[in-house]
Amino acid sequence: TSVRKEKITSVRKEKLKGDGEIEAKRTLKTKARQFLSALRRREFRKRVQRFIKDKKIQIGSSTDSATSSKALFRSPFVPTCHEAVNQFLDLAKVTGQDTVCDIGCGDGRVLIASARRGARAIGFEIEEKFYKRAFDAVAQESRSVKERVTIINEKAEGKRLVEALKRTTVVFLFLLPDAIRVLQPILIENLPRKARIVTFTFKFGDMQPVEEMPYRGNVTPLRLYIVP
Repeated sequence: TSVRKEKITSVRKEKLKGDGEIEAKRTLKTKARQFLSALRRREFRKRVQRFIKDKKIQIGSSTDSATSSKALFRSPFVPTCHEAVNQFLDLAKVTGQDTVCDIGCGDGRVLIASARRGARAIGFEIEEKFYKRAFDAVAQESRSVKERVTIINEKAEGKRLVEALKRTTVVFLFLLPDAIRVLQPILIENLPRKARIVTFTFKFGDMQPVEEMPYRGNVTPLRLYIVP
């Protein structure tokens, strides 16, 4: 009997030891993920700050207004992660009744996610390589999604932009502050009343958001604005 009790006690100790090792590994993995996430956020901030500094020098040194304007809209390609895209759709309450416009649509992931929710989606992309990437991504979707997406390989300006904004109910902006500042009066003037504007990372000028959604420790928040 005493031998049996010793064996049971030994088994229990081994099990507790094994459980402790598993928990320690989980804790270590969690801390590693948090550390890597912090590094990515810091690297993202540095990358954007470096880009803004370089772009201001480029724009300030340009005497050609067309070249300067084009440089203003060439933001660094930092894809909006799928988690943030879903948060944007939830924050803006996108439904099948909406038309979403993504200015600087990159690889088209915001357009595709919007179309999957039944909304129509319009994207402007100035860079040829990203336009092709978005076009190819949309081509792989279902017929219903493809029919809802329009991608325009031009800078967001002029008659084409105004026409798009007139039928837009939700705008997504992941652009640098200078580009947002240029677009702000155009959006306010041409979007329908009560249209929603969601910015990622940067603010919509001096306009006050009606709601904010933290993302990754609120380093790059999503902000919701309503057109008056």
